[in-house]
Amino acid sequence: MLAAGSFGHSGAGGQQALADPRDELSYAVLRRRFLVPSQADSDHARLLTALLRSVRESGAAA
Repeated sequence: MLAAGSFGHSGAGGQQALADPRDELSYAVLRRRFLVPSQADSDHARLLTALLRSVRESGAAA
């Protein structure tokens, strides 16, 4: 989904942050309620897909 060289970390409760240096993107989600990480997976997949689609459609990413 992201470029080689991307890095990030998921945390307790479904928090997640990552960076994609090649495409100059960063992403972070902090939750107000505690989720088991597997509960947050579909949310993150949906949000990241939308972010990447938007960036690619705008022509901002190579």
